Parts: sequence; C-alpha cells; structure tokens
Amino acid sequence: MMTLLYGLKKLFSRHRKFAPPNEYRLTSKERESVIVFFSVVICCLLVVLALKMIY
Repeated sequence: MMTLLYGLKKLFSRHRKFAPPNEYRLTSKERESVIVFFSVVICCLLVVLALKMIY
C-alpha cells in the first residue's frame, strides 16, 4: 500500500526544476503497484460502462 502511495506521489507531484532525475524515477515495486492500481480502476470503469449500456 505504501509503495502505491509513494509511486503516485512521484508521478503526480510537482517536480523541482533542477532536481536529479533519479529523485522521481519509480522503483520496480512502485511501478508494479501503480500499473495494477490503474488497471483495476480502468477495469471497474469498463464494467460500469458496459452495465450502463446493457440496462
């Protein structure tokens, strides 16, 4: 859970102008948790949209 929060923070935080690039690079665990999070969100949205179209 914490890796997801750190990953989202790195993705959506305001970047300093002269910060080193490694400061905002995602680790493998952060990258994996962010990908899984967005995949689950997109799948849920697709299911909801499909159900709305059916009913």
